[in-house]
Amino acid sequence: MDLGFEKVVFQLDVKTVVSDVSSLDNDVTEYGSIIDRCRDLLSSKPDFSVSFSRRLANEVAYVLAREARFQAHPTFFSDIPSCIFSLMQLMCTELHG
Repeated sequence: MDLGFEKVVFQLDVKTVVSDVSSLDNDVTEYGSIIDRCRDLLSSKPDFSVSFSRRLANEVAYVLAREARFQAHPTFFSDIPSCIFSLMQLMCTELHG
């Protein structure tokens, strides 16, 4: 079933899975079979990719998506929205130690 998506990036917060999907190593376990299937699907869609994203970044995206449900119209922010301000501070602290 082709939904017509183009240039899709799957962002995962499990570095091992991202590495395994990108690798050519052969794994004969059930996990390896799942990884092989992912590779097959990705190879059939050259515009699709897998990348690593920190879990905290996923949390920011989740909170923004949840808040967007309550917006009647598209909203542009010139400042960091209050719903993610503390998460953004935490991300900056983690990145810059």
